Amino acid sequence: MSEPQVLHGGCLCGKVRYTITGNSPEEAPEPICNVICHCANCKKATGTHMANTSMFRREQLTLTLGTPGAYEDRNIESGNVLTRRFCKDCGSPLYITTLKVDSIVAVPSGTLDDATKWWKPNTELYIDTKSHWLPELPVLKKEGILERHRRAPVDEKGFASQTSQG
Repeated sequence: MSEPQVLHGGCLCGKVRYTITGNSPEEAPEPICNVICHCANCKKATGTHMANTSMFRREQLTLTLGTPGAYEDRNIESGNVLTRRFCKDCGSPLYITTLKVDSIVAVPSGTLDDATKWWKPNTELYIDTKSHWLPELPVLKKEGILERHRRAPVDEKGFASQTSQG
């Protein structure tokens, strides 16, 4: 039997580590999608102009070292609650879950070891709040994106406003 194919990742200081496995020992771990998100909350949470994440099935992710902290992000445009996990020592974002879609986990691509060798976005969200200087990325899926994923209403502080959209 061959060795399982696994992706490894973790935080900046190395105190929290994880693995992501494939659907079976013979399969490489393939993300459901690789997303660039331009919503106000992702910008604030990452400290950048966009968040780059890979979506995996929740059971593919296994913590192998350490215990992350958790922050419940309730100020989400959809009214959904995101639980953002992070390293309690260095603050690195590690993964995001939500009860609304509890079978999926969003993993920031920068926490994956060697992601620069394979990571390429294929979906872009909240493009109406994309920073003006960012170039158009022709490889990204834009058609068929729900209107609520094109535009995130923001309040006077720059955060997504509370709505009951789902």
